[in-house]
Amino acid sequence: MEKKQVQRRYSVIQFLFWAVCIGGIYITAYLKEIGFSATQIGITSSCGALFGMILLPRLGELSDRLGSAKYPFIASMGIVTVLLMFFPLIAKVFPVAPVVVILYGIIAIMFRMQQISLADGYCISKIGPYGIPFTSIRIWGSLGY
Repeated sequence: MEKKQVQRRYSVIQFLFWAVCIGGIYITAYLKEIGFSATQIGITSSCGALFGMILLPRLGELSDRLGSAKYPFIASMGIVTVLLMFFPLIAKVFPVAPVVVILYGIIAIMFRMQQISLADGYCISKIGPYGIPFTSIRIWGSLGY
């Protein structure tokens, strides 16, 4: 594959990935809309970030063992997609059990946080052999967001 094709392909991946990530900011607004207090929302986000920091090195080890961040990235995207797709349903099924909704949100946030590192690692590993600077790829992610 030519250098320009590789640069274009991974620029599109970064753009689309970050364009899709914009939806994640609405979790907070949704939790507020269904009656969660600022404290509950803060706990959900904080715990998701904390557990995400614990999970990231494990996914990095898995990526190293597999030789690529591609499959952990795809798995993480699939998990978050399914979790976020059913998030409104969980809130309706367990309206009086905010703990369930909070735990569900923590898991979604925890996996969502990993995607950034995995996406960047995957792109860097693929463009490196072509001598393409990552900044020329990542700028498209910023534009997508």
